[in-house]
Amino acid sequence: MLTTIIFDIGNVLADFGWKEYFESFHFPKDILSRIAKATVLSPAWNDFDRGAKIIDAPLIKKDVKAVLFETG
Repeated sequence: MLTTIIFDIGNVLADFGWKEYFESFHFPKDILSRIAKATVLSPAWNDFDRGAKIIDAPLIKKDVKAVLFETG
């Protein structure tokens, strides 16, 4: 009997096209760069990807939340 299913989407079942996804929010380039540096380009990204919510970007918090947690 199955009790657990784990989905690993990013670069496993599908491409992780973070750049195109971030650009779809139409932020100015400087904000896009700051969001990328605070998230996927940050050394903390691997920990976040494992479930630790440690992304810290207080000046662009709303924008980071939009790209990471927006469900439409």
